[in-house]
Amino acid sequence: MVEVYLAGLVLVVAAALFILLPWIRASKNLEIKAASQRDMNIGLTRQRLDEIEQERAQHIISDDAAEQAKQEVQLALVEETGEQGTLTSSLSRGWLGISFVIALMITGGVYWHVSQLNKLHHWQHAIDTFPQLAKRAVIEADATVTPQELSDLALGLRTSLQKKPDDAIAWLLLGRVYNAIGYIEPAINAFERSLKIDPAHLSTKVSLSQSLLMTGDASQLKKARSLLVEVLRQQPDDTDALGLLAIVASQLEDNQLAIQTFKILQSKIDPADPMYASIGQQLNKLNDTETSLTGFTVSVNVADDIKHKIPTNGYLVVFAKDAAKNAKPMPAAAITQSLKNWPVTLDLTNKNAMLANYSLTNLSHVTLTARISRSQNVMPSVGDMQGKIEAEVVQGQLLPVSIVIDQEITQ
Repeated sequence: MVEVYLAGLVLVVAAALFILLPWIRASKNLEIKAASQRDMNIGLTRQRLDEIEQERAQHIISDDAAEQAKQEVQLALVEETGEQGTLTSSLSRGWLGISFVIALMITGGVYWHVSQLNKLHHWQHAIDTFPQLAKRAVIEADATVTPQELSDLALGLRTSLQKKPDDAIAWLLLGRVYNAIGYIEPAINAFERSLKIDPAHLSTKVSLSQSLLMTGDASQLKKARSLLVEVLRQQPDDTDALGLLAIVASQLEDNQLAIQTFKILQSKIDPADPMYASIGQQLNKLNDTETSLTGFTVSVNVADDIKHKIPTNGYLVVFAKDAAKNAKPMPAAAITQSLKNWPVTLDLTNKNAMLANYSLTNLSHVTLTARISRSQNVMPSVGDMQGKIEAEVVQGQLLPVSIVIDQEITQ
């Protein structure tokens, strides 16, 4: 921080000198002009004094009148010379004051824009609190850690990785933090960096698969399926990998793999666990080929008065949450895709579930949200635009609904 302020001081001095040099030259020019004018006034005064002497010699004026006229001419010379000096001094001081004000304004504006002191202070705060945040979020798994604190933790991890770019565990942690705050694409990039350093790390493959699942993209889902199959070959009892693989297979309509994986997962769960019954329901649906999808065919459009605010590069996030009070904050279904032409129509169904035991089939009344965001984050951010409706869920049916994005998030 000291270096930053010293750089600012140097910049101020440089700007002041840049403006003072022309001022010094201008002052010299003013002095030269003033001296020339003074010499001319002295010459005219002497000429006038000679004329007065001639008029007295020719008895045109009396001796007393001549003396008084000479005093008036000399006094006028003194006053005029003093006014010119005062004017020159005033102009110099005024120009000097204006120069410093302009220097400070220009320097301050440029320096603030370049240095972004507010961001620098935020970065310094993130570095200072990084050890405590890492302990709370990673070691203690503190549920009270806020999204802003997670963002600060990500900033601290990125700073640490600049010094140790080959730290596979740090990249893994960064990916998990990004995942927690809904930054899916950066999370994928972080997990891939970690795997590039340590290709055999199974936990990283599971975490990467979870992020790939959240994209809803078919090619990413296939990549997730391959990664999870690799993990289960080495760790067949990994319930996290089993649950993710079952969901991925369901979304890819690979029913055979989904049924097989759900059965293995169910065999490893206590029958008293609520998840056991939920998996049973999923198996029943997969076994019943006549069962239709449950969800919505969503048509999304944007209000005319905010269309000009749509970002060039952004995402459309459509998700459904339980509309009941004190419901789970996790969406029961979510889809993220790059922005396209409007309107957009897509299917949001139980196949878009984010958890194995929680989907639209578990709900009866939902809040549907369509949001335009610069990130793939389900959490709202200032500048995002969204629209919401509430709808009833009818099991085994795809209901048509329309959402108009007409609100801008300002806080």
